[in-house]
Amino acid sequence: MNLDGFTNGFSALPPGREMRWFIGIGREIFAREGDQSHRIAISYHGPDGPVDPTEYVLDLRESKHTSIYTPATMKQLVEAIKAQTKAIGSLKEEQ
Repeated sequence: MNLDGFTNGFSALPPGREMRWFIGIGREIFAREGDQSHRIAISYHGPDGPVDPTEYVLDLRESKHTSIYTPATMKQLVEAIKAQTKAIGSLKEEQ
C-alpha cells in the first residue's frame, strides 16, 4: 500500500481526532501466510518541540477473530453522522 502521508508525513492531526485506512479485504489479509506483524513508529513535534518517537508492533493475526462494528440501521448511521458533525463543529470553534 502506497499512501503519500506515510511516505512524506502528515502536516497535522487535530487533538482528539483519528485517521483510519482501509487495509484490504479481511478474508484475503488473513489468508496470507507468514509474518503479519508491522512496526509502526510515530514521531512528531508537539507544542514544546520534538517528542521522542513512539513505536508499536501491530500483528494482524491477533485481529483474526475480532469483529468490526459498523452502524447497521439508519438510526445508528444518523447518530454517527451527528457525532461527526459535532466534532467538525468543535474544530471550527477552536479556530
